[in-house]
Amino acid sequence: MLTFFVLRRLSEGGYGFASVPDFKGAAPRFQPSGSSPLLNSVYHTTNVKTDCYNDLNMNGIKVILLINFLILQLIWLITSSLSFRDYLNNLKKIRTFFIWSLGLLLYLQIFTIINSTYLPAVRLTYLSIGGLLINISGLILCVWAKLTMKVNWGPPAQHDVKKQKKLVTFGPFSYTRNPIYLGLMLFFAGIEISLSSYLVLLVIPLFTLIKKAVLIEEILLEKYFGNEYLAYKKRVPRFF
Repeated sequence: MLTFFVLRRLSEGGYGFASVPDFKGAAPRFQPSGSSPLLNSVYHTTNVKTDCYNDLNMNGIKVILLINFLILQLIWLITSSLSFRDYLNNLKKIRTFFIWSLGLLLYLQIFTIINSTYLPAVRLTYLSIGGLLINISGLILCVWAKLTMKVNWGPPAQHDVKKQKKLVTFGPFSYTRNPIYLGLMLFFAGIEISLSSYLVLLVIPLFTLIKKAVLIEEILLEKYFGNEYLAYKKRVPRFF
């Protein structure tokens, strides 16, 4: 129902998706030097068609980004064993609060409530497609890893021995020891690149927080799984 409502609003021009701001530094459009009304009309029509084409491209990409974001959240809600109280307790931690804040920021950007784009829309086509592919890659990696872990998944920088009894080393974990973290960084960076946003720089503090969590997890995993984890650690890279 939520997806249907959002798509309906998009088709009606809602959420500000249909507007393209006048960017400073944009390449000037060619205007006819003569005073012929016919030439002026032709070039004006061409410019309007270009604007509409760019609007449709960006609107379509934003719809896909929104659907990807909803899929990611839905998978986490369905497969998570954490209670609402657990989520609230984890929210008190800086890394969890930061990640939730990024999620809210992404919604505000997709709905154009916050505009962080620094390039004119006419130049966004290839950049947006590239970012979209990165975003989809991150989504696939996150979902694949989450479904592989099942009940062995837990909050960042923690390890519940009662629930997380098995060291998962197959599936995406045979290529990287932290596919969920890697996928989340790709997911976030892909959205920002698609929107040509300077907020892509936030991937730097995101990586810093994730690396700190990973270092804590490595100590815990070595403590509980011993030589099994050490052998796995030598065989598979931390990220890539």
